[in-house]
Amino acid sequence: MSVEATKTDAEATLALAHRFLEAINTRNADALIETVSDDCKYELRVAPTPVMSGHEGIRLALQALDATWEGYDFVTHDVYVDGALFVAEWTMTGTLAQPIPVGGRIAVPDGRKIAFDGVDICPVADGKVTAKISYIDATAWYEQLSFEGAESA
Repeated sequence: MSVEATKTDAEATLALAHRFLEAINTRNADALIETVSDDCKYELRVAPTPVMSGHEGIRLALQALDATWEGYDFVTHDVYVDGALFVAEWTMTGTLAQPIPVGGRIAVPDGRKIAFDGVDICPVADGKVTAKISYIDATAWYEQLSFEGAESA
């Protein structure tokens, strides 16, 4: 493979990454679906959340994100591309809008906006994202959430 072909592939993957991340941040399910494969998997590796698959699963994951985090906003700091893979570093802010399980506890809405960092690892095939595997800074997350039965900070 030539250096020029690799550069073109990297540029295409970077452009795809930007479209994908923008669709999530703007809550645009149709634009998001255009960037993912038919069997794309969405995994959040933090709380007991199911793996969502396929276009309908991706739509449901975006709806769940919007329902769980009122007014969420992602700021992307860096996007790294290596062949058919991109990794995005970001900070998300939002206000927890519904209770969610976190470990053996239940995080409950308290009206506070919180912020935490995360990383998405996204393999790409045939110009489409095939998986979104998200990791977050769980310590920052836990320190900012309010938990059922705990005294408010």
